[in-house]
Amino acid sequence: LNSPAEIAKFLHAKDGLGLEGGAVVAVPVPESQAAEAGKIEQATQQALKEVTEKNIQGPAITPYLLERINQLTKGRSLAANVNLVLNNAKVGTQIAVELASLSQ
Repeated sequence: LNSPAEIAKFLHAKDGLGLEGGAVVAVPVPESQAAEAGKIEQATQQALKEVTEKNIQGPAITPYLLERINQLTKGRSLAANVNLVLNNAKVGTQIAVELASLSQ
């Protein structure tokens, strides 16, 4: 499925059939706003290594990783994550509008 309209039609048909459960819609970061995958991976591996070396454990791991990856990528990872959230909201809204028009 490649558009909000197609996704809405799928969700409408699913509901019409009485099928229970949710649906996962994967929405990528727009390519123009994405961080370079290689640099993100390199920063992630470095941060994971530091977690082990510093013996960071439990609920402290995720905040450390996010902050350290942000530092190592000079803010590119955070910017990409923000753009991902904004794009998810945009596409989710488009799906909701399409779905509402089908449900009338």
